[in-house]
Amino acid sequence: MNRATSVLLLSLALVLPASAQRYVYPAKKTPAPCTNCLGKNAFGVANKNLPTWPYDVPFVRHTGRYVDSTTTGNVQNLGIRTVRAGTVRVNKARNKIYITLGEAVGGYPLDTFFSSVLARPMIPVSGLPVGKVPSGRLPLELVAKPDSLFYAESPFSGWVWEAVDTQRVLTDFDSDDRGIVYAGTYQLGWGLARDLSRVSGVAMEYLVQVESTPHVANTVIALKTGGKYYAVVSQNTAGAGMHTIYDVSRIPVPAAGPQPIVSRPTAKQSPLWTLRNAGIVTWAKYDASERLAILDTAGHVRIFDYAAFVNGGAPRVDFAPSSTAKQFTDLAFDESGVLWLAEGPGARYASVPTINVLYRAAVSGATYVKAAFNAYGGAFAPQKIAAGGGYVVVAGRAPDAKGVLGSELRLFRATGAAPRLVPTGDFIRRYYDAAPAGYADPGPYVGTWGVSLIAQGTTTYLLYSAGGLGDVYELPPAF
Repeated sequence: MNRATSVLLLSLALVLPASAQRYVYPAKKTPAPCTNCLGKNAFGVANKNLPTWPYDVPFVRHTGRYVDSTTTGNVQNLGIRTVRAGTVRVNKARNKIYITLGEAVGGYPLDTFFSSVLARPMIPVSGLPVGKVPSGRLPLELVAKPDSLFYAESPFSGWVWEAVDTQRVLTDFDSDDRGIVYAGTYQLGWGLARDLSRVSGVAMEYLVQVESTPHVANTVIALKTGGKYYAVVSQNTAGAGMHTIYDVSRIPVPAAGPQPIVSRPTAKQSPLWTLRNAGIVTWAKYDASERLAILDTAGHVRIFDYAAFVNGGAPRVDFAPSSTAKQFTDLAFDESGVLWLAEGPGARYASVPTINVLYRAAVSGATYVKAAFNAYGGAFAPQKIAAGGGYVVVAGRAPDAKGVLGSELRLFRATGAAPRLVPTGDFIRRYYDAAPAGYADPGPYVGTWGVSLIAQGTTTYLLYSAGGLGDVYELPPAF
């Protein structure tokens, strides 16, 4: 494989004309008929021409869609594995927004994503630079066309791989201010790719693949401190959590590959890191103050200075769950450096809604002070959290008036002394999850995969990654 020429081989990918969206875009106040819908709803009625549940305040408008794979089952090794909408990460230093597209990472220009990219018709996944025409399903999934793409199993990636019998390959990703994307996988190690984005629709440039690792790369974090760049690669298996830190400052990468500078746990580690808590389950960064917040495999949330984390120093603060019946599920920094924490039922009952609180951890001198808010307005099982633009949003599960569980969002204005709940009605549940009788249903491939809040100028956008659907909504000013 000639890695040097792998970037600009887009011409080998067959591009088919875009078609209309499969699951009709939501309409405001008035239901929109799902004229192209396939399948049947939960009541056994054909979806075609049934209305979809409309949205209303606080959503100003539906801005656009970046994934529709509602008609596609789980497909392996047929050009590209099924594309689902997943994690969204923003790199303001490079003017990029990155979105997991199934087992790939798509890069988009941040400054035009909401105004231009989403205004264009989506393309079938045959238009992605993956080296082989996707097959085994019709119609093909639709995606917003990315400027750049990393897909480990493409010949354009430069990675060594062979077909594996699994649906999930990509684990996590991050990026740095050099335009380098850090990607982790379950089976293929981890690596670096450069996002050139010179022309629209190209594969990212191969830099390195690290196949021989001391553990699985469940999470991958890019840190810059002291003029150096580091990759934090972590396994988060319960009871066997560990992480390794690599110096990745040199580009091009030396022939020997990135070298680990520390692997924890080790025989001579700090007492802080034990076999159970050196694994990183999820994380958030605040580059302006070089703060890294991690949820570790012991269930604690710890906030580090970047340099302290790299060098084995102590965290600024260590938060434990409020009781043995609770667990932290996710965390997110807002633009001011405040960390927001979602806590829910313990692992055995993680999806069962109970009365839970929302936490805010604000800087106070050299530490952080945590405040708890009984803000959800009833039983709620938090799963994902995001903060930005004066809002906090928590995705999870909640019972309806009849006690039936379904996917829901809890949206909060976070500009005052305490977060204020913003009612969203039952829109998320009824459009994405459990449509009532007489309405179209998006099918079995839609569920919460991720949520994000991105402020652009005076406008804040909510991105809801629901697996088979990825949608963007404009929110009113929070102030």
